[in-house]
Amino acid sequence: AEFEAMFMIPTFVGTSIITTSVSAAVILKETAWLAWWRLLGYWFGILLVVSGLVIIAKDARYQLGGCREPDGARQMQAARPLNGSGGSGTVNVVSCINIGDQETQD
Repeated sequence: AEFEAMFMIPTFVGTSIITTSVSAAVILKETAWLAWWRLLGYWFGILLVVSGLVIIAKDARYQLGGCREPDGARQMQAARPLNGSGGSGTVNVVSCINIGDQETQD
């Protein structure tokens, strides 16, 4: 499957930040002498990065699934080129419309 740079780059950088931060805390014991409030802030920052990655992953899954909502509702997907030519180098804008029990694909 193809993924856009808006998914791949934040995923790579986010997992790198998480891996580095957790290994610094666990293996190198970099957080051993931090005050409790700094330690709390450190782990809160890591949790914030993890939650951002979860949001990005859910959005990528939604985009790859052909506009399916998490609850399984079917939707119609319509794509149109931004510049109107439809040639190479154009960006498609995808909009999803809930159509109930009907399934429509282009």
